[in-house]
Formats: sequence, structure tokens, C-alpha cells
Amino acid sequence: MKLFSGKLKRSHGYALLMVMTIAATAALVAGATMKRTYTVTSLNQRAKQFQSSMYAAEAAVEKVYARFRYDYLTGGDSAISNNLSIYRGMYPTSTENSHWANYQFWNAQGSNNATYVGLTSNKTYVVLDGNYAGLSGFRAVYRVISNARPLSGMHPVAAGVQQEIAVDTIPAFQFAIFYNGQLEFTQCAPLNIRGRTHANGPICLGAPSSSPNTLKFYGTVTTTSSILYSNLGGYNSFSAPNYYGTPQRTTGVPTLNLPIGTNNTPAAVREIVNIPPVGESAGSLMGQQRYHNKASIVVLVSNTTVTLTVKAQGASTGTTTNYSFNSVTNGSLVERSNLAVLLPFLKLTNTFRDYRESKWVKPTEIDVGVLEHWIPHTAIITNQYPVGSGTQPNILYVGDFRTVTNLAAVRLKNGSVIPTNTAPSGAATGFTIATPNPLYVWGNYNLPNSGHAGTTNTSATFPASLVCDAFTVLSANWDDHIEGNGATSLSSRDAADTTINAAIIAGSVYSTGTAAGQWSGGVHNLPRLLEDWLNVSPSRRTLTLNSSLVNLYNSVKANTQFQNPGVYYEAPTRNFNFDQNFLTASKLPPGTPTVSVISRLKWTTAPINTITYNAP
Repeated sequence: MKLFSGKLKRSHGYALLMVMTIAATAALVAGATMKRTYTVTSLNQRAKQFQSSMYAAEAAVEKVYARFRYDYLTGGDSAISNNLSIYRGMYPTSTENSHWANYQFWNAQGSNNATYVGLTSNKTYVVLDGNYAGLSGFRAVYRVISNARPLSGMHPVAAGVQQEIAVDTIPAFQFAIFYNGQLEFTQCAPLNIRGRTHANGPICLGAPSSSPNTLKFYGTVTTTSSILYSNLGGYNSFSAPNYYGTPQRTTGVPTLNLPIGTNNTPAAVREIVNIPPVGESAGSLMGQQRYHNKASIVVLVSNTTVTLTVKAQGASTGTTTNYSFNSVTNGSLVERSNLAVLLPFLKLTNTFRDYRESKWVKPTEIDVGVLEHWIPHTAIITNQYPVGSGTQPNILYVGDFRTVTNLAAVRLKNGSVIPTNTAPSGAATGFTIATPNPLYVWGNYNLPNSGHAGTTNTSATFPASLVCDAFTVLSANWDDHIEGNGATSLSSRDAADTTINAAIIAGSVYSTGTAAGQWSGGVHNLPRLLEDWLNVSPSRRTLTLNSSLVNLYNSVKANTQFQNPGVYYEAPTRNFNFDQNFLTASKLPPGTPTVSVISRLKWTTAPINTITYNAP
């Protein structure tokens, strides 16, 4: 019995040791598991708090971007530079949402309650990327950085977010066609568009038809809306236009705005051709865009006075001279002799009929050839722009505000050679003429080499643009003494081949419906006509435009709706081309307006407390 009892005690000891070993192992496993669980929980919590910090920092960056974007699209570069201090003081606050009281924000440079905003690339003329890739424009790049961390939690870890923003200004004449609204085409006017096309609205190609394709886009087509097929003004359109751009077309792109400090409705944008109101600063956003303020020479015509102002380029005021003339009882105007002598390029007594408007026109007529000689040989000009100084007036603003005419307007004649000046670089500065009135161009314009008539050769031309309420072409065959009596039929108003080499900004009478007589006439009728270009022996006449066709606003003075051919005109062969000179910054016409777009570039999480991180 004792022997048996000893063996039992030894077995009990082994069992106890085994239990203790197992228990110890279990404890170790439990401890390791608990430690692992704690570590995982801690890491998960850290990850969540980092993500929370990143979202908070991103909210700060987005708040700045939203204000940044609004300012740029309404006010351009000056609005950005003027508001940098405001952006740098922006961050999400508890007054906006109590959630933001749980976070601390700083600008990666040690300043709390702030966001870093810095310029990383000055404004440079470059080939753009993004939605408007392939165009050239002036681009600056800004960097926005926010650091943020939670004020409580197991791991109040910080995060940094960095966004780079490109602000682009694109010369409007970089486009073959630019419309600040709906853009319309029709099959009756075959067009080959050898440049970019853009509309801040839908592009309407008319109802599908089985006719051959006669519309060809050789550059990318962009629209902020969509491309539509619907019937316009009684015309069908193209079965399927041909696209050859890269990319061919893009819909839903960002709007291109003029930096005028307000919305970009046609009525708002039209202000750029109007006289500034009393009290408006020439340095205001709208003031900077007005052609009246950009102009070096301003000619304003009232019922009894011509006011001539000569300004230094960019100046808001200058030397003003008033010239008087006599008004007689029958409503016509008789110039005083001194007006013809002192302003020999100006004539106020001609009369002709606009058959679309059904109105008489007594225009302020500018003899461009005489003006070209007068500018460098007249003391009132050379006192401001000395001969040999390398500068010369390059924008003329003309406003006819007479009330004695049926339709106040401006007409240019003898414009084959336009005023220009050779800059120190050797490039010609060119000449722009702007008016709030309807503008008529009589004969060829900016065609110094007659051998280039009817061609796309613009190697001898000068940078030129024509800006107006409505743009009408009168061929060299136009005769005021015949056409002006108002009784001639369309068949007696035969046109001649005409070439115009200038960018054009003109208003349009927008479509009001789909029936005939309710249509704008489409982009091919933005240049208006009053003659018979079709039924001319031996063949139809050709209107050649080497241009950029830009419609920013509606016509308010010449505002009669377009009518189909055969009423007041017959259509020419339209040789419409984009002037490739406008792709070079130095060859853009004086005063070329620019449109603004803002784009996001690189977005990345950035190391804390650094503003020099370059994301791969």
C-alpha cells in the first residue's frame, strides 16, 4: 500500500506540472493575442484618425479652391493676386459646422488657422493641356496646402493635403469659332473649319438629312453643353459632320469666361463695346475689358460735335479736342470746312440703305487709307506718340450717337492697307477698330498684297480685328448712289469678290424658334450681306474671310431677324478660314480679349510642414 501511494503522488505532480505548463502557455498566447489585438486596434485607430485628418485638410484646400475658382472666372488674374491674403486666412471653422472645432489647421509653415497658397509658376505663354489641350494660352500655377490634426483621440496624427491649380487665360482669337452661347450651323453653307470651335452652350447642327457631308471640323470641337441635331429656321443640316481633330469633340467642358467681374450673359459681356458709365474706374474688372478704355484714339460723334481723344496706351484719359459741324432742317448733316481739313479721314454725310434692317444709314465713315497716313503725320498724335519712338496708336474706338439718322453706324472704306507700326522686335503691332454701333466694311480689308486676294495666304497682312454691334460686308461693287435710293431690287445689287483679313467680334440676333424667320442665320451669317453674290455672271462671287469668328453678345442696334436668301441677299461661295497667325502671341490683334478657365493639376497627400514637396 505505501508503494502504490508513492506512485500516485508522483503522477499527481506530473499532472500539476502539465496543467501549469498549459496554463502558462495559454496565458502567453492570451497575452500575445491581447497585445496583437491592442496593436491592431491602435493601428486601425491611427489610420482612421489619419484619414480623418486628411479629410479635414482636404476640406480646407477645397474651401480655398472654391473661392479661388469663383474669383478667377469673374475677375481673372488681378482678382487672384488681390485676394491672396484672403485665401491664406481661410480654413474650415466651427461657425460653419461644429465638427471643425475638433481639429487644428495650419499652413505647413507654422501659422495656425491658415492655409498655404503660393505661386509656383509665373504666367507664361504655353501650349495647354486638359480640356483645352492644343491651344496656347497664358498659364500660372498655384499650390494650395493644408495641414490638419484632431485635438483628441488615441493618436491625434496629422495629415497634409496639396493641390496644384492652373489658371489659364486663352486669347479668344485662338479659336476659329467662339460663341458665348448657342452655336448654330446649317447644310446650306458648306464650311471647312481649320481651327478650334467652342461654344458656351449647345452646338446645334440641325435636323439630320441625307445630303452629303459638307461640314468638316479639322480642329477639336468643345461645348459646355451638348451637340444637338434639330431643325432651325426651316433648314435641315448635316447627316453627320466629319471630325478630324484630336480629340474630335468633347462635351460638358468648363465654361470659358471673360474676366469682367460679373456673370457672362450676352447682355453683361456686351458692355465691353459700350461707353463706360460715369464713375466707373478704368482699372475695374469691367473697365479693363472695355474697348473704349483700351483705345489709343477715341472718336465720338453727336448731333453737332465730333470729339477726338488721343491717349497713351493703357491710359484712362488723354488730350481731347472738340470739332463742330452744322445741322440743317432736313435732318442731314453738313460738315464745316475745318472738320474735313482737321479730320480728313472722317465723313458724316453719306447715306445708304440697309435692306435687312429696312432702315436708312448715315454712317460715320472712316477712310482707313487716309487714317493710315494721318496718324504718323499729325501733331495731335505725334505729340503723344513721337515719330521713331517705336509706338503708335493701335486701337481706334468710334461711337456714333447721333439721333438724326434712322440707324447710327460706322463704315470703313479703302481699308486694303491698315494703320500699323513696326515694334522694336520687328513685328507689326497691327490695328483694331471697335464700335458699339453696327459696322460696315466696304471692299477688301487688310489686303496689302492684292495677289493674295481670295486665298488663305496672310503672310503680308497685319494683326487686325473688328469689334461691333453687328458686322456687314459691302463688296467693292456697292454704290451708295444706286443702292442708296431704296428702290433697287436685289438682282441689281451684284457683288464682287471680296477678301477680309481680320478677326471679328460681332453680335447676333439669336434664334427665337425653329420656323423660318425665327432663326439667327447660323455662324456663316454672322458676317451679314446685302448684295446678290449668287446670280452674277460668269459665276457666283466669293467672300473670303481669314479670320476668327467670335460672338460674345446679342445685337441691340441692328436687331432685325435674319431672313433666308432671296429676300435681301443671295449667298456667296464662302471661303471662310481660320487665320493661323493668331496661334502666335505676337501676331494677335491689339486688344484681343482673353477668356479664363481654371484646372486642377496634381492632388496628393504631402509630408507635414513642407511646402516644397513635388508629387511624382
